[in-house]
Amino acid sequence: MRDIRKWFDGNVAHFVCCIGWQVKRALKHSWVTIWMAIMLSLLPLAAYAAEVKSDYDRSFNLSNLQSFKFVDQTQRSAKDALAGNELATKRIQSAIHKNLVELGLHQQETKADFVITYYAALRNRAQITTSGRPLWAAGRIWVDQYAEGTAIVEFRDAKSGDLIWRGLVTDAVDPNKSEEKINKAIKKLIERFVKDREKQQRTGSHD
Repeated sequence: MRDIRKWFDGNVAHFVCCIGWQVKRALKHSWVTIWMAIMLSLLPLAAYAAEVKSDYDRSFNLSNLQSFKFVDQTQRSAKDALAGNELATKRIQSAIHKNLVELGLHQQETKADFVITYYAALRNRAQITTSGRPLWAAGRIWVDQYAEGTAIVEFRDAKSGDLIWRGLVTDAVDPNKSEEKINKAIKKLIERFVKDREKQQRTGSHD
């Protein structure tokens, strides 16, 4: 009887040890997955949404801008991401025109108040995709690299050629982007111009 009890105690101890090792291994795997998910979640949120920035000449009254025209940019620099991309070029110009007209401005080829130029630049971005429940080791995480296009739009005084407003919006130029998404990005950019104009009126930061 004593031998049987000794054998039983030994096997139970071995069983508990094995179970504990399996649990420890599972927890270790889960914590590794959780740590990876946390680190990936700390990547800039700008990777998922358009970011808008702008600056303008405080001495110039933006409210005086009523008419515009586009500069002929047929010959673009090789550094311009729009070079050779006729469809994206047309879509961006059409979106700029549409949003400015909706503000009450109008296109005028002669004696326009300001002229418009626009460019694009590409940079690499990371996009995170998950499936299942990666936090509990029951799914997968993918990190894909892709080219994100930033559109830069400049307004210049038609008489002096001086730069009076400049804005940029990320995630606007991409071969996989639909025309609707380009329109949304440019709409955000023109909305920033409106905010800058309103801010200038409130602060009176012009001559």
